[in-house]
Amino acid sequence: MSVNLNFLEELTPEQILQLNMLVYESTLESGKISDYFKVVNNVKTGDPIYLKYFSDSMIGKRRKGNCELNEHILELKTDGKKWVICGADFRIPLCSDEIKVAYEKWAHGVGHGIEQFDLITAKEFMDFILPVLEDKINDMYMRYAWFGDSNADENEDLTCDHEFFDFCDGVFPQLETMKANGEKINYVKIEDNEFTDKAINSSVNTFDILKNVILGASNKLRSETGQRIYVSQAFLTKMELDLINQEEGCCTEKARSVQENGIRTFNYLGHTLIPVPEWDKIILTCFGNKNPFRVIYTTADNLQFGTPSRDRMENFDAFLDKKSKKFYIDGLQEMGISVVEAELVSYAL
Repeated sequence: MSVNLNFLEELTPEQILQLNMLVYESTLESGKISDYFKVVNNVKTGDPIYLKYFSDSMIGKRRKGNCELNEHILELKTDGKKWVICGADFRIPLCSDEIKVAYEKWAHGVGHGIEQFDLITAKEFMDFILPVLEDKINDMYMRYAWFGDSNADENEDLTCDHEFFDFCDGVFPQLETMKANGEKINYVKIEDNEFTDKAINSSVNTFDILKNVILGASNKLRSETGQRIYVSQAFLTKMELDLINQEEGCCTEKARSVQENGIRTFNYLGHTLIPVPEWDKIILTCFGNKNPFRVIYTTADNLQFGTPSRDRMENFDAFLDKKSKKFYIDGLQEMGISVVEAELVSYAL
């Protein structure tokens, strides 16, 4: 059966703006990136990057005659670090195969012998285009935020296109730069950090790594609120195997917890390990599974994702190419990624 899909041939500027705002809200304000980063809007290159601390004043001292109460005072400290915002151009084509999956009404209609389904209203267009855009843009954010490398063309370890990462430096390149510059960052080297099939083939000892990452962290990080430990799924899988192989392997279930989003994970030294499966996807696809075991221990505010926008992307457009019968979404997403303070990071790689 020959199937023909008719698109809306033209979206009004108001409809494009509405789509832009919907995508921005669903990917940055409540999207995947906000699970791992503090999203900061309305920033530009050169703006200071803030971390909130309380002053070191002591409470409970004897009151002085000048009414000094010696209470904690909220301060904003930057240590001179500034935002660097870069622009990433993107083009997302929407082909009929994707639309078949994403637009259930159309697929249902084809299954019942309807050879042609016209997208009549802007609402119907939004219904199928929004999930596709969300998935693709969330993937883009996660790739750049963690692995972006402005010197990607010099990285011989990349097995996919270097331009795939050519952008502002993401978290992992920044951590390596901090380590190379001798900043106060705790680093644990993972030996045998490579496998081609399953974690069961690796000799990596996850407990030793976590112990060194957590207990080797600075006192400042250890005393901070909002601590987070991010791990690759490969690391979490190996940890489960290590638990089973221990004498107390009978108690593996006691170490496992179920997060609100349904992801099964583990606790160690009072910390819940938060898996980042996107790491594994990118490492497998573009690094040939090199260094799949990764751990980052930090705070909720120390990894920041900045954008100059408050409600939309820049230069956003949606148009139909009548010759190919494909819809294209073009945009320029400006963003910056910052590991604010080295002392508030302990990591293993």
